Amino acid sequence: MSELPTDTPWDVNWDKKFEEQVDKLKSGGSFDSYRKQIIKIIENPVREGKYKSKNLKGLKTCHVSGSTQDIICFELTPGINDQGQRSNIDELYFHFIDHWDNYDSALCGRDPASRDLKFEIQIPYLAQGFEIERVKSSVYNLVGDVDGCAVTNEDWGDEYLLLEGNIPRSMEEDLNELMPEDAKTEIVDDGLFD
Repeated sequence: MSELPTDTPWDVNWDKKFEEQVDKLKSGGSFDSYRKQIIKIIENPVREGKYKSKNLKGLKTCHVSGSTQDIICFELTPGINDQGQRSNIDELYFHFIDHWDNYDSALCGRDPASRDLKFEIQIPYLAQGFEIERVKSSVYNLVGDVDGCAVTNEDWGDEYLLLEGNIPRSMEEDLNELMPEDAKTEIVDDGLFD
């Protein structure tokens, strides 16, 4: 199965309802055709889809390959439709539409899904210049102040303390700043489409 591109110069975000639909499709085993279409859109959102008009101006839609009813709706910020302006895209945002008949009312506004990251931190015992308990406490305090985020695993291994958990994308820099030089931090996007 193809990997989703992660090296695009624009942010890729989506609506909560879009995320719910993707989860349903994945659990039902019918996500492959959507996935292929989504990859094409992420790689080149200017080329894919057609812009809508009137009250849906600025939104683009395209059919999922092999289907006449299944559509994917997305928005480019700023709204451009010229390959020469591709580098000016700041964001690609996926909206959810369940059927052609009611997509007018389904697109009344944005309700962005939260995009938490998974982290793994290895804090070595023998490194100099910091107290391991203090670093651990700082991590717990940082993620404890945010709903839905937490340290999910703590393991006092032979050489280092391992902390694993979830954190919002917006706090990635804060987490990195807490870490002493000798700590190894790995942050991974959970990936809606994986």
